[in-house]
Amino acid sequence: MDKRARLFRHDVARASPCVAVWATAKARATSTHSRQRTKSPTRGKSSRSAATATATATATATATDHVGGRRYAPPVADERVTKSVVDRLIKALAAQLNTGETVVFTPETLDHLHGMNPGQPVEFLDMIRALASDDQHVEKLLHRMSDEIAAEVGLSAPSSAAHQWLGTFISILAEQVGASRTAALVPDAVAALTGLSRAEACEFFAEAGSFVHYDRDQRVLDLIRNVARSQPREARLGPGDRVKLTPDLVPGPHLFDPDWHFFVVFVGDDGTVDVQPELVMECTIQRFPTSALTRA
Repeated sequence: MDKRARLFRHDVARASPCVAVWATAKARATSTHSRQRTKSPTRGKSSRSAATATATATATATATDHVGGRRYAPPVADERVTKSVVDRLIKALAAQLNTGETVVFTPETLDHLHGMNPGQPVEFLDMIRALASDDQHVEKLLHRMSDEIAAEVGLSAPSSAAHQWLGTFISILAEQVGASRTAALVPDAVAALTGLSRAEACEFFAEAGSFVHYDRDQRVLDLIRNVARSQPREARLGPGDRVKLTPDLVPGPHLFDPDWHFFVVFVGDDGTVDVQPELVMECTIQRFPTSALTRA
């Protein structure tokens, strides 16, 4: 599948401080439409608003006794959370390229950089430039990216919303990490991605999970595992742990298969845990009472 068409498949209804709702039918329709285009308007861009209109999930209370594993569909996304995740990914990418085994751009990364539409390079480079003054790795990354893509003066995209680039930076980081012999994040990249807040964790794992769920992207799956392992563990369960659910302890109606296994995304201090199903089944993040989960 063409890389540009592939990145268009991640149509998500945004919002929640924590949980994304995935509209599968809309994503498939968008993918079909994108294959008919000769150029994608934004690489890795997620069209959240369209999917929001198709989502029918019901918001669930967050109190422990009332969390039912339903999909959340709050009306407004927090762009600040997305920007924070994108900034972390930029810093991790910069560290990976400057101190890791693979210090050159992979062919897949070059495909991203050379396939932008007019105006997009300005927006893309501006997101990196905003962090360059405080981070030497990012400053070097900016120079290297600038050498690869032509940012025409006077041209700019109409919006610099971070969510339009989240998928692109996830994909590029996954490709660069996957090209190394160990397929592991370097220490400085781990430092950039460790300590995700609940909102950040849900944002990252939901977006990255869509690449695996829809496209079976092994390198993104490896990145997900790397990021999960980099998170601190402060409870009996931690990010990346494989768990199973006790359906009787979760209020219905259920929007999941009781036989599914889940992976921990975030352990809250309110008696709840955010989990993601095995990505071959689904990529939606759901919240359950801690008491309803056991190690698989």
